[in-house]
Amino acid sequence: LGAVLLLIYLQIVLGGIVRHLHAGLVCIDIPLCNGELWPSAHPMQRLHMLHRMGGVLVALAVFWISVQLLKEERAGKWVRLLAGLAPFLVIAQVTLGLLSVTTFLGLVPVTAHLGGGALLLATFVSLWMICRRAGLSPAEISAPSGVQAAGV
Repeated sequence: LGAVLLLIYLQIVLGGIVRHLHAGLVCIDIPLCNGELWPSAHPMQRLHMLHRMGGVLVALAVFWISVQLLKEERAGKWVRLLAGLAPFLVIAQVTLGLLSVTTFLGLVPVTAHLGGGALLLATFVSLWMICRRAGLSPAEISAPSGVQAAGV
């Protein structure tokens, strides 16, 4: 859980760097960038693609940890609610990221993409805090089924 929270945070930081370095439109074709998965032309294109790849990594991590939380017998209703909501937030976030590019950084999709990242981060901060308060160790939740983390 903590690793996914950190991934989300780092993805938001990376998105901020993309935005502030004006790299949001250096790759306008989807899913590649000028026909390449890892562009060789310009460092800003690599930065943009790193943010896209980070989004895929975050999506996979969120889906995985959400399933783990939903399978956790000791999870309360708030954990289940937030864990069930998280994959939908990720799908919305990826969609808004794609719309940000395809609308050439339209104000509404870009603003919603920023807000979606903040909402996903808030969801995972809440999950972290609720799990800690309920005595569910984040390491225990992240461990493969039937394996308990050392020291828990």
